[in-house]
Amino acid sequence: MHHILVFLFLLSGTANVLLIKWTNTLEAECNDGKLRFFQHPVFLTMIMFAGELVCYVIFKCMYCFLRRRGVCIYSLWQRNHYDY
Repeated sequence: MHHILVFLFLLSGTANVLLIKWTNTLEAECNDGKLRFFQHPVFLTMIMFAGELVCYVIFKCMYCFLRRRGVCIYSLWQRNHYDY
Protein backbone atom coordinates (compact mmCIF):
# COMPACT_ATOMS: atom_id res chain seq x y z
CA MET A 1 0.00 0.00 0.00
CA HIS A 2 2.84 2.41 0.82
CA HIS A 3 4.52 1.61 -2.48
CA ILE A 4 1.50 2.97 -4.33
CA LEU A 5 1.73 6.27 -2.46
CA VAL A 6 5.45 6.54 -3.18
CA PHE A 7 4.79 5.82 -6.86
CA LEU A 8 2.10 8.54 -6.97
CA PHE A 9 4.48 11.07 -5.40
CA LEU A 10 7.18 10.11 -7.90
CA LEU A 11 4.77 10.38 -10.81
CA SER A 12 3.39 13.75 -9.72
CA GLY A 13 6.90 15.12 -9.09
CA THR A 14 8.07 14.04 -12.53
CA ALA A 15 5.01 15.55 -14.20
CA ASN A 16 5.58 18.75 -12.20
CA VAL A 17 9.16 19.14 -13.44
CA LEU A 18 8.19 18.41 -17.04
CA LEU A 19 5.33 20.92 -16.93
CA ILE A 20 7.60 23.61 -15.52
CA LYS A 21 10.18 23.03 -18.26
CA TRP A 22 7.49 23.09 -20.96
CA THR A 23 5.69 26.22 -19.70
CA ASN A 24 8.96 28.15 -19.40
CA THR A 25 9.41 27.75 -23.17
CA LEU A 26 5.99 29.23 -24.02
CA GLU A 27 5.63 32.77 -25.34
CA ALA A 28 2.61 35.02 -25.24
CA GLU A 29 1.78 38.42 -26.62
CA CYS A 30 1.44 41.02 -23.87
CA ASN A 31 -0.74 44.13 -23.79
CA ASP A 32 2.03 46.20 -25.39
CA GLY A 33 2.25 43.81 -28.37
CA LYS A 34 5.63 42.27 -27.47
CA LEU A 35 6.19 38.54 -27.18
CA ARG A 36 7.46 37.48 -23.76
CA PHE A 37 8.33 34.18 -22.12
CA PHE A 38 6.34 32.98 -19.13
CA GLN A 39 8.24 33.29 -15.87
CA HIS A 40 6.02 31.12 -13.68
CA PRO A 41 2.44 30.90 -14.91
CA VAL A 42 -0.41 31.12 -12.44
CA PHE A 43 -2.13 28.15 -14.11
CA LEU A 44 0.93 25.98 -13.43
CA THR A 45 0.86 27.01 -9.78
CA MET A 46 -2.79 25.99 -9.53
CA ILE A 47 -2.02 22.61 -11.14
CA MET A 48 0.84 22.03 -8.68
CA PHE A 49 -1.43 22.89 -5.75
CA ALA A 50 -4.15 20.55 -7.05
CA GLY A 51 -1.62 17.72 -7.39
CA GLU A 52 -0.38 18.18 -3.85
CA LEU A 53 -3.96 18.36 -2.60
CA VAL A 54 -4.78 15.04 -4.29
CA CYS A 55 -1.75 13.43 -2.62
CA TYR A 56 -2.91 14.78 0.74
CA VAL A 57 -6.43 13.42 0.23
CA ILE A 58 -5.03 9.98 -0.65
CA PHE A 59 -2.85 10.08 2.46
CA LYS A 60 -5.78 11.02 4.71
CA CYS A 61 -7.97 8.27 3.19
CA MET A 62 -5.25 5.70 3.86
CA TYR A 63 -4.81 7.07 7.37
CA CYS A 64 -8.53 6.81 8.19
CA PHE A 65 -8.83 3.37 6.58
CA LEU A 66 -5.91 1.94 8.55
CA ARG A 67 -7.04 3.62 11.77
CA ARG A 68 -10.49 2.03 11.45
CA ARG A 69 -8.80 -1.36 11.05
CA GLY A 70 -6.88 -0.74 14.28
CA VAL A 71 -3.45 -0.56 12.67
CA CYS A 72 -1.02 1.86 14.29
CA ILE A 73 0.14 3.93 11.35
CA TYR A 74 3.26 5.40 12.90
CA SER A 75 4.61 1.98 13.80
CA LEU A 76 4.21 0.96 10.15
CA TRP A 77 6.35 3.88 9.00
CA GLN A 78 9.08 3.16 11.53
CA ARG A 79 9.45 -0.46 10.58
CA ASN A 80 11.86 -1.66 7.97
CA HIS A 81 10.18 -2.79 4.75
CA TYR A 82 11.58 -6.31 5.34
CA ASP A 83 9.37 -6.68 8.43
CA TYR A 84 6.18 -6.90 6.39
